[in-house]
Amino acid sequence: MSEQPVIYTIGHSNHSLERFLELVRRHEIGMLVDVRSQPYSRHVPHFNMHVMEKAARKAGLLYLHLGRELGGRRTEKELYDADGRLNVLRTIDSPLFRLGILRIEDLMRRYRLALVCAEENPLRCHRFHLVARALRARRIPVAHIRGDGRLQDQSELIAEARAAGQDDDQLDLF
Repeated sequence: MSEQPVIYTIGHSNHSLERFLELVRRHEIGMLVDVRSQPYSRHVPHFNMHVMEKAARKAGLLYLHLGRELGGRRTEKELYDADGRLNVLRTIDSPLFRLGILRIEDLMRRYRLALVCAEENPLRCHRFHLVARALRARRIPVAHIRGDGRLQDQSELIAEARAAGQDDDQLDLF
């Protein structure tokens, strides 16, 4: 019986492109799946979608943008509560988000994936609260690549979030 593939996540933070690619290579990633709703940055323009896609290709990596499906800034108004916070459970159950998760499940059979967002700390990012949560519910292991190169398991981060008193079902990350 083969071991279940792990889905990795990484935040580009303010790393140089070289440092980011070094972290990705260290964990033998074959495909970057960009889950940013808005894959552009004035502060770190080398992580703008087209620049990053070209750099990934040059480094021998595949690149796919799934921000529409798995991004944290949703366009579906019904996914927000009266205070403007994203409802995690409604989002995870939305058709477009579910489609994105199915794409990840399909891709993980062929590639070692890293889901890419901007925030280094997964606890402050939708990739932990939304995407990794949905994957874990489907019994898919998730490991977060931190800025120093170490891996942090989703279970470890869940314990940290609970200890910090974070509300699991409402998001106000932005």
